Amino acid sequence: MTAHKVGEVYHAFCSKCISSIQNQPTPECPLCNLPIQTIDERPLNEEQQLSAFLKEVQKEKQIIEDRGKSLIASVQSREFRDGEQILHSGAILAKHRAQAALIAAEKGSFDWILPIIKDKTLKGDKTVIFQICLLAHQWPIVKELLNHGIPEEIREEALAFIVEFGDQSILQEFLNRRERKPSIYLDLAIEKAQQLGKIEHLKLLLNEVKISGQRCEQLVSLALKGPRRQSAKMVQILLRQNEISLYVRIKAMAESILKCRHTSAWELIPSIRK
Repeated sequence: MTAHKVGEVYHAFCSKCISSIQNQPTPECPLCNLPIQTIDERPLNEEQQLSAFLKEVQKEKQIIEDRGKSLIASVQSREFRDGEQILHSGAILAKHRAQAALIAAEKGSFDWILPIIKDKTLKGDKTVIFQICLLAHQWPIVKELLNHGIPEEIREEALAFIVEFGDQSILQEFLNRRERKPSIYLDLAIEKAQQLGKIEHLKLLLNEVKISGQRCEQLVSLALKGPRRQSAKMVQILLRQNEISLYVRIKAMAESILKCRHTSAWELIPSIRK
């Protein structure tokens, strides 16, 4: 710390400030704007040091606040080059990142969102951003948003949408972050995967939950309503659940033989054995 004496008062500032002052043709004090005649290198007392430190902190906070507001303005005006420079210029508050990401999502400026949120903390409600990116099939952004937590109110909707339109990797990302507790929407997602013939999706979902024999029987009946080859595959996956009784397994085999051709039905035989 260094100080500039005005009468009996010392104005204190840090070495960063003093270097910029010394480079000026006519040095001025950043606190009182008076010409600096001499720089006093005397040690400051604790009160002066604290005062100088707090002023520096306040100044830095204002710079960060202004930087966040500038980022939001750049997103609103779609000035991507300016926004990119702002993102690399220093710290940005989490609330400003979330606000900027929301504006970008609402405007359909998806190229903005990943640079804004990647490996960063977001503060505030992310539900709308999540929904917009889901509907727009912006899977890389959805994956990143999953790191920030899945909003409770859209979990069922999000899972159903991912089962229908997403690939296995995004579904696995979702399941990895799901709370480990029984949930009705997981059961509905299994049914949806069956209806859509998403065999690999069904496998992932069944790894997350154990279904009862009665529920499995219902799902087997549903699976048998699908295309022949697909039916055999679906039933085979379902019968891997150990809780299912031999009766349900044999019944599924019999129904499959009636519904499917024998070549497809043969695929079910290993599933009958426990």
